[in-house]
Amino acid sequence: MYNERKEKLGILNYLAYIAIILLILIIVIVIVAKKSSKKTVEKPKEMVLYSEEQLEKIENDYSEDMAANMASFKYNAIDYYKEKLGNEKVDMVLTLQDFYDKHFIEELKVEDTKCDSENSKVEVTKKSSEYKLDFTLVCGDSKAIMDTYLSKYSYCKNGEICEKKVEKTDKKDNPTPISTPEPEPTPNPNPTPDPVPNPGDGRYTFYEYTLTPSTSVGTYSNWSNWGKDVIEPSLLVEVETKEETETKTGNCTETKEETYISGYNTETYIAGYVTKKYQVGTKKVQTGTRQVTINGKVVNQAIYTNQPIYQTKEEPVYKTKQTPIYSTREVTVDNCTGSVKYYRSRKFTYKKGINYIKYSISDNDENLLKSGYTKTGNTKEF
Repeated sequence: MYNERKEKLGILNYLAYIAIILLILIIVIVIVAKKSSKKTVEKPKEMVLYSEEQLEKIENDYSEDMAANMASFKYNAIDYYKEKLGNEKVDMVLTLQDFYDKHFIEELKVEDTKCDSENSKVEVTKKSSEYKLDFTLVCGDSKAIMDTYLSKYSYCKNGEICEKKVEKTDKKDNPTPISTPEPEPTPNPNPTPDPVPNPGDGRYTFYEYTLTPSTSVGTYSNWSNWGKDVIEPSLLVEVETKEETETKTGNCTETKEETYISGYNTETYIAGYVTKKYQVGTKKVQTGTRQVTINGKVVNQAIYTNQPIYQTKEEPVYKTKQTPIYSTREVTVDNCTGSVKYYRSRKFTYKKGINYIKYSISDNDENLLKSGYTKTGNTKEF
């Protein structure tokens, strides 16, 4: 009886041990699944500003895709308005569709659902020396809002308009953050490594790329009619020119005064100097001796000869030249024919949703270059 009870107790202990092991495995699997279900998007610590809390709140309330779309919408709108604010003709309300038409942002989606391009918008309000930007983004059943401020703050580069920058606050002390964001470099869909800040100032350099127009990314309009108005070519405007000989009608001759050469004056001038040698006299010079007998004695007697004396003198070299004599006269000019330059152009339009200007943290972004983009040499700092 004792052995039978002992055997049953051993079986129960074994089953309890197996159950504990299975429970531990289930808990580990659940924890790993939760961690892997949420993607982590690393952001440069130096760029974490107060406005990050709004994006994190949107991500917590909706989805990470929704937060990424809002960041892209916000970044491109700020980039657009920074150069437009202060202009009386600037649009104070722009929809997401307006930004599509301006080619300032690529099409925003949450999974396979396109964001509402008409009800998604940014509204600009003038407040004293600042501009408040209120963002509304509608994607499917999700609707997120965000705001920020733009002005010429003391820390803006070169006195330009930039975004208001406020230090990040502790979430425990302030659970409802006020939105005063700094632009995030999120419009580039091609994955690139995190940017490296400029030494000492915590700012980041982004390199500008532009998409070369081609039929694969858009269409050209029909050529315009030929005209005499001067048309300057640009990135989105292609220009052709031609020259034709044009004949005027009616009285196309005119009389005007003409200056002509009626004769020449001959002038003599000194072209230089030469050195000349002149003989001015002679002098006796001893050139040797000879033996002669005088009074019975043999003595040496000097021999003298006459030699010329010379002097040198600089004398000018004269040349002549002819200088023209100018006169005026009335002449008749035939202006009946002449060469005229004509211009025609056609405009390139990108497909909707294609952003032909992009920024990258790399000065040699292979993904953009392979996609047809070229580097402009322009940079921006954030």
